Amino acid sequence: MFIGNEKSRCVRVATYIHSFTVRTEVVSMVESALLAIIYLLFYGLIGVTIINIALIITLVIFLSK
Repeated sequence: MFIGNEKSRCVRVATYIHSFTVRTEVVSMVESALLAIIYLLFYGLIGVTIINIALIITLVIFLSK
């Protein structure tokens, strides 16, 4: 049995905990997406750097002949 405002207080606490959990899940999902984008950009940068080094080496070999 609930006396007075106890029931509404419990409902408010439960709602607050639920909304906090939902916000935490959304933040976690956004964080995961941003980390995935950062990884893709980082590995893309490494790939472009390797290609550029290979092209520079090829150009040096080609011009030295």
